[in-house]
This record gives sequence, C-alpha cells and structure tokens, in this order.
Amino acid sequence: MRIAGREPGMSFHLRGGEEPNALIVEPERLGATMVLRLPVEALPWRDAELAGARRGRAAEMPAHPLAALRLSLAASQLADRTGIRGAERLWLADGMATLAIADGGRLVVPRLRIGRAATLPASVQLRGARAAQARGSIHVVQLSAGRRVGGLTLVVSRGRDDGPTPTEANGAQRRKLHPALQRFLLPPTAEKGRELSLLLLLRGPAEDLEQLGLRLGGRHTGVVAVRVAAGLLPAIAASPSVLFVEPSRPLGPDQPDAPDASGL
Repeated sequence: MRIAGREPGMSFHLRGGEEPNALIVEPERLGATMVLRLPVEALPWRDAELAGARRGRAAEMPAHPLAALRLSLAASQLADRTGIRGAERLWLADGMATLAIADGGRLVVPRLRIGRAATLPASVQLRGARAAQARGSIHVVQLSAGRRVGGLTLVVSRGRDDGPTPTEANGAQRRKLHPALQRFLLPPTAEKGRELSLLLLLRGPAEDLEQLGLRLGGRHTGVVAVRVAAGLLPAIAASPSVLFVEPSRPLGPDQPDAPDASGL
C-alpha cells in the first residue's frame, strides 16, 4: 500500500492469536523518524500492578492504571520495564503509547497483551521536518506463537503537498501514453483544439476526468472510448484514475484525426 502527505501514516488493527503475540516494525530507507502508536494496556509491562491483561475489545476494558498518566521513557528504561527493543523513546499520554523508531532500526514488541480473537488498534506515522520528503518502506509483521499470522508493507512516496518534480511529472505522464500520443503533451497552440479519438484504461473513480468534460458514460473502470481536444491530454495523463492512453486509430503526423468506425 502507498502512502504520502506532510506526515504520512496509516491506522490498522491487530487480531489476537495463540500466545505469545509479537509485533515487529522495520522502517527502511525513509530518512525520517517513524512512530508506532498502541493502546497503553497492550504493552508487556513487567510491573505487576501495571500488567492488566486485555481480554476483549476496547469498549469492554476498564481504565488501565497508566491511562491517565503522562510518562516518557528512554530506550534502556523501556527495555527494562517492557522487554521492547529497538525504540529510541516511549511517550505515554491519553491512554496511548507512542514508540519512536530511527530510520533503519527494528522495533520488536516481544509480547502484546491482547486476548485471543480480540482486536487491537495500531498506527504508524512519520514525524519531523523530513517526513514530507521521505521515501522508502515500512514493514509490519505480527507473530503468533512464533509464526507469522499477519503483516503489511507501506510504501512511502513524496508528500502530496510538495508534489513531484517537473521531470518526474513529465516522465510519469509519458509512461501512461502510447508513443504516438507523446508529442501532444506539449502541443503547439494551433493543435490544442485538435480532436483526438482515444481509448482510456481507467481504475476509477475518475471524477477529475468528468470535471474536465470527458463523457465516460458512467464507466470509471476498464477501457473507455472518448473524443477530446489535444490540449486536454496532459491533464488526462496526469490523472491518478488513468492507467494508460492510446489512440483508437492510427494518427498521421499532420492529418486531422477523423472519427473511427465506432463513430467516436
């Protein structure tokens, strides 16, 4: 799954299995600090008075002794009190535990306090000034009795607020276009109004294409035939809804594009 943004992140759920339940999180080539957030009662506290086991869903749980506390632990303190390895620091606030992980690190939570078949909310997020420019991956693996039972990989791309560089944008547009259409990415002024008969391969939802005036006939996925002005081709190629564009008939270098047999 791909994520982006100023401080990109994602929420997900873990499901309790055979004990022990463990969690491994590995950021890879991100160039930014990553945090993992879990409910405070899910951590394997070694203090007997803090180790209330989780037996059901969050709505069924009584307040945890640490839920109202604000606390910060360095890596060595965290390892001594919970056995968690690979975190730079932990913060507790409002019933949530936030674990900071350095880029290239490997966070291991050896025992999650989660009942069998119970669900546990969790999230990962990039933090700091470099988060919006981060690129890389976040790997999350859940283990039950030493066996992998779940996981996900998040691919972090450039933040949407900054957008791709002009070179990246132009290259991405060209990869979506049939070679015969690439000359229309920067059409001369005289050709911008020239009509083209095209076949679009869509993956939906395509609202941005309809805002451009394209008549999709209610179809937002699969192959759709359209007739558009050449000046719209750059915007069509830039749409995240478009996978590929090709002409519905051969195009001559200087010949007008006449309708094909389908009447487009």
